[in-house]
Amino acid sequence: MFRKLSIKDLYVQLIVVNLAIFLLANIANSLGSTFFMEWFAIQLEHPFLKIWTLITAQFLHVSFGHVFSNMIFLLLFGFYAQHFFKKQSVLSIYIIGGIAGILLSLLIGKTMGQPSGVSYGASAAVFAIMGAVAFYHPEFKVNMFLIGPVKLKWIAIVLAIFGVVIDFGGNVIGSLAHLGGGLFGMYYAYMYRRKGKNILGWLDKWFAKIGLGNETSTTKSKVTSPPMRRDPRSNSSLNLDKILDKISKSGMNSLSKEEKDFLHRS
Repeated sequence: MFRKLSIKDLYVQLIVVNLAIFLLANIANSLGSTFFMEWFAIQLEHPFLKIWTLITAQFLHVSFGHVFSNMIFLLLFGFYAQHFFKKQSVLSIYIIGGIAGILLSLLIGKTMGQPSGVSYGASAAVFAIMGAVAFYHPEFKVNMFLIGPVKLKWIAIVLAIFGVVIDFGGNVIGSLAHLGGGLFGMYYAYMYRRKGKNILGWLDKWFAKIGLGNETSTTKSKVTSPPMRRDPRSNSSLNLDKILDKISKSGMNSLSKEEKDFLHRS
């Protein structure tokens, strides 16, 4: 699970932004300011009055436990999302998956007597990335600290039980947001792998155009699975899934220089 981090990776940038806003929000709260709650969080009584909060709420956390758990799983699943899909896809799934989760929670929550107050946090976005990664490659094994190799599908199932089922009684809006984000991520992976279509390709292209993701080429609307690419400098065929399997079993240090170069460019 532990690996060398690079600020060039979008999932790392997302973690940095979330932590920075967490610190700023807590400093503001300690000074008696309600700025972040008023302008970043979704006001449940009038959720569309400040429409931008559908995005800004995904970056706002107040408690340490909330931000810590979300960032740990963003660290885990963001890495694999970046290599299973496109680098920009981490951000695309995060934003759109988060919005999907929020909209589901607002829609169903209203029929259940939606409470007043505010809603915020990256949980729906993280569940979207988790759902996409686990559905795309459910049998892929991840070396979990103190546990050992665990398949992605089991990690996702356990988190879904805690984040959707168990948490439902005390946090209806949050649980529905988790569910919506996870379902969107699964749909994204289904379309990507089974249908050969990147439904967020338009957003990937826009992120690439403004320089996010460190990609030199634009995202293709059609994708193949599993990804097989040829390294032009070595003339050898390298398979991304096999490299990731090797990482899960033996760690980054087990890769050859050729494999590390390929992984960096993927």
